[in-house]
Amino acid sequence: PYGWKTMGEIQVGDKVFDEQGNVCNVTFATAPMYKRPCYKLTFNDGTEIIADEEHLWFTETSQSRRSYQNAKAKNRLVERKVKKFGTDQSHKRTYGSVKTTKQIAETMQGDNKGNGKYEFNHSIPLAKPIQIPEKQLLISSYVLGCWLGDGSSNSGTYTCGDQDSVIIDNIRDEGFVVTKRKQKIMYGIHNLSPKLRQLNLINNKHIPIDYLRSSVDQRIELLKGLMDTDGSIDKTSICEYTSVNKQLADDVYELVTSLGMKCVIYEGDATLYGRVTNRKYR
Repeated sequence: PYGWKTMGEIQVGDKVFDEQGNVCNVTFATAPMYKRPCYKLTFNDGTEIIADEEHLWFTETSQSRRSYQNAKAKNRLVERKVKKFGTDQSHKRTYGSVKTTKQIAETMQGDNKGNGKYEFNHSIPLAKPIQIPEKQLLISSYVLGCWLGDGSSNSGTYTCGDQDSVIIDNIRDEGFVVTKRKQKIMYGIHNLSPKLRQLNLINNKHIPIDYLRSSVDQRIELLKGLMDTDGSIDKTSICEYTSVNKQLADDVYELVTSLGMKCVIYEGDATLYGRVTNRKYR
């Protein structure tokens, strides 16, 4: 709840988030073990973890995923009363279960898709959004998200084209006074600069820890501001955020995953008129 710790730093009595997003207490910590057989697990978002062969994981398998889809199609996900002359078939459901790393490694190949190819067997459910009470924030989450996207890094000045004027209206709705500057697409957000300086954001764009550890609604508003400025969505509903600031991109990654969504970062060249100007992070 207060930031990141490595596994080695965690001690009995510390507070961490569980897979449901709730804060829980650490009641036991294993001492470091050496010369143990380990495996490297690679997830499909590129994350890699090295784990002991006896480490325990809850995984869904190709069979349990198919069983879930069949139950969903027949409206049998929720237990229901068995008819007088009916039979209870719920025991035929296949569910996910706890397995060791070694057991996962030995059963990587899932069911045949019917085209000569096999799907990966194991999948791990996404953690639920982390649950934190609402916080008193110096700048409203949405406005900070907009400034991180299109604000001047050294002041409370904001850049906005005519097609995005609704964003200016949104910022005003958050209680800020916004005035048009002489430059065509420049706006000034009154009293924003002192607050940015207080949060150490002047010439240092990033998402402060208080915002990454705010309530679900506050984090969604922050993501809205970021997406309204530097985000996009395609016809297949794929959402993307792009930045040339690696720290900010990493912070947005953490923000998205803290909301229970899967996120992948791609790095490439940022070009202007065919010339490479920087690195970009999507």
